Amino acid sequence: MIGITNIKSVHPFPARMAPSIVWDRLPDNKPPLRILDPMAGSGTTLAVARSKGHFAYGVDRDPLAVIIAKAWCGNIDEEKLRFKAEDVLEKAKKTVRLLSSDTAYPQNSDKETNEFIKYWFDLKNRKQLTALSKHIALVHDEAIKIFLWTAFSRMIITKKIGVSLAMDISHSRPHKVYKKAPVTAFDIFLKAVEKVVKANLSSKPNLKYPDAAIIYGDSSTTTL
Repeated sequence: MIGITNIKSVHPFPARMAPSIVWDRLPDNKPPLRILDPMAGSGTTLAVARSKGHFAYGVDRDPLAVIIAKAWCGNIDEEKLRFKAEDVLEKAKKTVRLLSSDTAYPQNSDKETNEFIKYWFDLKNRKQLTALSKHIALVHDEAIKIFLWTAFSRMIITKKIGVSLAMDISHSRPHKVYKKAPVTAFDIFLKAVEKVVKANLSSKPNLKYPDAAIIYGDSSTTTL
């Protein structure tokens, strides 16, 4: 079992519960318990429960929160993930050359969404993020895809330096402070992947944890 100081989130998240709160209230795994969090958020309770040897079950209606929680609590082959991340990046670098300012947006996005993206991201990062997202979406392995989307998102949702023109975008009122983003998506994508890997529980050597089940939905109507 790891200590509380070793539990680090894979992704910034607003108003996250402190892991120590859960840690202090859960017994060690003798015997293992089934821990349910009906509003799991980014998975703090689930991650701490797993780290203490308990089975964890979570539900949340926020799709990004569910992705983060799955990356935090999921099992992953690190070498396969790194290989696929490098593959996605190389393919994105080829795709980005074909993108114009008019096509550097999410597929099927409406005019309002495009204006929002244009306001918060410079053209270079819009193109790079669009190219990366295209190839992440084509990844067949769902577990790897979850990790790649988490890395993609953490490049954007950050407290200080990210690929957007904002600072404190993880708070409720981000401020546009840059005319040009301090970093580019291509430059930090693999670094973001590594941060997700290192925070994931399965990256801890010689330690085995019970699986966690995390579902997108309303806990009042969801059956686990």
